[in-house]
Amino acid sequence: MTKITFITSKKLFQNSIFFFTPLMVWKDFLLQENIFVEIMFYENLKLDHSDFIFIDSKVHKDILDSNFEKVLRDFEHLKKKSKYIFYCDTGDSSCWIEKRIFPLVDKYLKCQLLKDKNLYKTKMYGKKINSDYYYRNNDIKDSQEIWSDELSDQEINKLDLSWNIFFSNHNYLSPLNYYMVKFLNQNLIFNQLFYSNPHTKRTNDFFVKFSNKNYYPTIGWQRKKILEMFKIDNSNKLNKFNYFNLMKNSKYCISPFGWGEIAIRDFECFVNGCVLIKPDMSHIRTWPNLFISNLTYIPIKWDLSDLKKNIEFYKGNYPSLVNIASEAQKIYKSHTNNSNSGKNFVKRLKDIIS
Repeated sequence: MTKITFITSKKLFQNSIFFFTPLMVWKDFLLQENIFVEIMFYENLKLDHSDFIFIDSKVHKDILDSNFEKVLRDFEHLKKKSKYIFYCDTGDSSCWIEKRIFPLVDKYLKCQLLKDKNLYKTKMYGKKINSDYYYRNNDIKDSQEIWSDELSDQEINKLDLSWNIFFSNHNYLSPLNYYMVKFLNQNLIFNQLFYSNPHTKRTNDFFVKFSNKNYYPTIGWQRKKILEMFKIDNSNKLNKFNYFNLMKNSKYCISPFGWGEIAIRDFECFVNGCVLIKPDMSHIRTWPNLFISNLTYIPIKWDLSDLKKNIEFYKGNYPSLVNIASEAQKIYKSHTNNSNSGKNFVKRLKDIIS
């Protein structure tokens, strides 16, 4: 029996819940493959020996800069309890990486990685590839200017792909995600109750519900320009019920980048049967890959030059484009509600630890 201990924080950050959900929901599939997973909170940690320790990046989120000595002591302790230490970076971006962690771990796992790993050898403005793009092409600058660290070949070799944040309950019940997993040992199955057929009649053309507030200028630019394009002010936030009802009645969902490329909105879109329109995702690898150009989403250029001129095209050609929403929902279901979904996840985990 292979034992994996996953360490997270009691603060239960949203991305952390998304990350460990499949470990809990599909624990029986893991046991069938002789893999036992134990999830523990850092705040009351009592470790026995494990074959692998997976540690959530959120564990040291608040002390990484202020008390790195404590981080070092923690990893020294972990090394006494396991042969392999895997750092699970549950952050949003493909590019924001903590270079000082590499000497402490055997693998550095990301939910999404750049396809061209050589880009990790370069400095990126804002520590994000999209921030770097708008800085270099639009001369957008952040008030606090930061640059990514250049990684060595040895460090890049430690990078590996884990799984993304789509493993969760992306519907009306999403605020209860953790409790449904903990007490009902279920979560993803609840999506089945809320799927909306993409071919049902929809009267709203575009779902454009996001904010450009509280983002760095290089992050917020894309959002601000889209809101201006659609002449929308999202200052009044919808409650969950109205939010999802509007999405179910929408033909298209516009989902710009935020702190990372992948947004929760993307998966909400798949559940609710909208056609996803999103900045081109072809620069990243993620698992499962739900972002297949013109098959599961419509890609737009990062400078948004093609969005405005195609708005009328999208409106007039919805009957021929709605199949994109159908295909996306079908692939999403295959990784969550299919009889082989758990087996597919176990295979992904086995590839990571092999």
